[in-house]
Amino acid sequence: MRVGFIGLGVMGKPMAKNLVRGGHEVSVISRSQGPVQELVEAGATRASSISEMTAASEVVVTMLPGPVELRQVALGEGGIVANGWPGMVFVDMSTVDPDLVVEIGARCRANDIHFLDAPVSGGESGAIDGTLSVMAGGSGEALELARPVFDAMASSVRLIGPVGAGQLTKAVNQTILVSSLVAISEGIVLLEKAGVDIDQAFAALMGGMANSRALERKGPQMINSDFRPGFRTELHLKDLGIALAAARRLGAIMPVSALATQLMTAVEARGDAKLDHSAVVEVIRGLSSGG
Repeated sequence: MRVGFIGLGVMGKPMAKNLVRGGHEVSVISRSQGPVQELVEAGATRASSISEMTAASEVVVTMLPGPVELRQVALGEGGIVANGWPGMVFVDMSTVDPDLVVEIGARCRANDIHFLDAPVSGGESGAIDGTLSVMAGGSGEALELARPVFDAMASSVRLIGPVGAGQLTKAVNQTILVSSLVAISEGIVLLEKAGVDIDQAFAALMGGMANSRALERKGPQMINSDFRPGFRTELHLKDLGIALAAARRLGAIMPVSALATQLMTAVEARGDAKLDHSAVVEVIRGLSSGG
């Protein structure tokens, strides 16, 4: 398929590379030119503008940092909706507020453009390996039209409901994850304080009901204080803001998520916003030592 890809960040770059490897004709645009050149060397084409890309693509994918960027790229004068054509598919895989994608979806419908909000879970490793989990909102027809694109990037693609349902599900994913990270941090610090053999304790935990992908992937990073970013704290905080705003709007009470968000905010206050979100263990360590 002819695929346009906008946003070659930590997640977007490997996702676009997998599209090239999957045999798609991929054109790319990104704010930073280094990743664009890397994709061109891998076999993609450098698009000169969003309007040019949109006119030439069957599917346009966006993977952008936040709502400001998405609004401009999607709804701006030179953006996707203004330059799209009837029957094309616009897939946003960013993580943004559900209300924004509902607005974009309505504008797309008015122009006979198929739209899916399709945020992902799986982190940088999932993007590199092509094993992301996609939580999609939109029509079944749009999903099937975009299926070959998803197959190159993901191992799980599920249609949750109408436009906006994907983003709301991703918000829930992020609240569950942050609560897990905080609980794992507390457990590690307790074991450290008690002088228990961490490796043996974790082997036992992974064999029981407490096991999770978060425990398997992030636990060792926390133990070894290895906070090289797989998913930056600042991005997780953005996602949590989306989740808590949706909760307030809908009247849902999320006390655990609210407290976990405060602890993640403390990571940011330490100057560690660009570290992996597993760095929250350092906040728990500090509090446990009176710091």
